[in-house]
Amino acid sequence: MFSLRFFALLLFICKSICDTDILDSGRKDALPLSEKIFYKDFLNSFNFYNKYHISPKKITQASLAYVTPWNSKGYDIAKLFAIKFSHISPVWLRLPPSESCTVEGLHDIDSSWISAVRSVNEDVKFLPRLLFDGWTESDYQKLLRSSGAQSKCISTILPVLKG
Repeated sequence: MFSLRFFALLLFICKSICDTDILDSGRKDALPLSEKIFYKDFLNSFNFYNKYHISPKKITQASLAYVTPWNSKGYDIAKLFAIKFSHISPVWLRLPPSESCTVEGLHDIDSSWISAVRSVNEDVKFLPRLLFDGWTESDYQKLLRSSGAQSKCISTILPVLKG
């Protein structure tokens, strides 16, 4: 429970600093804006935003957005608010447990979406997130205990990330 409270507090602070609206007040199901925020209301407002208030980024620090395939709205939201992000990390690449250390998901890379995001913010950097899909504790231990396996994985992953 501590992590949810901490996360809620962190996002509240970010909202205060960034001065951006996360709630779409034009929607019937939107939560009312309030000075006093309850964590349940905050957690229920995760997908509300004001698409009519897309101001430029107001902080100088780096800002990161994760885009996941299981939340298809994330692609549209990242494109809409691209001007606010310095880095976007799409979850396209997977590394299933295997001796060969093969990167999967290259066919999921959406070049047209990347171009659309860059048309809004040409300075945004894409940091592909590599999902260690289906790994067990034993799989991690094998990799971490073998410098040969680590080297093999690194030599497989690096060209993909640079590519």
